[in-house]
Amino acid sequence: MNPIVKKEVKIIIDKRLKKILEENYEKLIIGSGTITDYLLSNCQFKKIDMASGLAEEKAMELKGIRIKYLKEISDKKFTRYKYIIFAAIGYKDILLNNLDFKFKEKIIFLKKIIVNNELRILIENL
Repeated sequence: MNPIVKKEVKIIIDKRLKKILEENYEKLIIGSGTITDYLLSNCQFKKIDMASGLAEEKAMELKGIRIKYLKEISDKKFTRYKYIIFAAIGYKDILLNNLDFKFKEKIIFLKKIIVNNELRILIENL
């Protein structure tokens, strides 16, 4: 038998990103997967809405936040957000091709780096 070896992975969130998540401004996180779960589990988040590009995730909840279907968010609703945090790492091109250009300056793209036993979630741009 081969024993299963488990490694503890330390989650480190970029200080600038953590500050944004904890600010008292309306924010939208696009993506409701593990990166979003890590973000919300490691900060005192405020005023966050969440959206997914997957219709099957509509109305599900993550950390007490009801997930919206991205295609149902109107342009008018996008204007209320100071930041749009794109946590679906690897799908940047799809978002850029499907989002109205006027909102692109609000988007914060994330990247992840794994070093030793640390998963670092960083801001790719800002």
